[in-house]
Amino acid sequence: MFDTYKLLKYAGRIMIWAILILLSVMILLSFVYLIYETYLKVIEPPYLVIDSNSLIELFSSCLIIIIGLELIETVKAFLKEEIVHVELVILVAIIAIARKVIVW
Repeated sequence: MFDTYKLLKYAGRIMIWAILILLSVMILLSFVYLIYETYLKVIEPPYLVIDSNSLIELFSSCLIIIIGLELIETVKAFLKEEIVHVELVILVAIIAIARKVIVW
């Protein structure tokens, strides 16, 4: 007979790996989009000048990417030790709050 606990644990690990891969793809695409948006802002007249609203949007995008990277670190730590590290979760929350304050 099969062990239900092992089967559920295996299925959970597969889902965590899928989440990790999806997060990585989303962050990579967000980074490429950020580079593209920055390039567009720099080449439009007046050249090499970014207005304050666009700058805030770019900073917000950067912080979202940092939040995503921290989430990846949290998931990786969970995969290694199967323990949620509270300090990493608090770090992600602090970055998210900082992003909201900057956008406001």
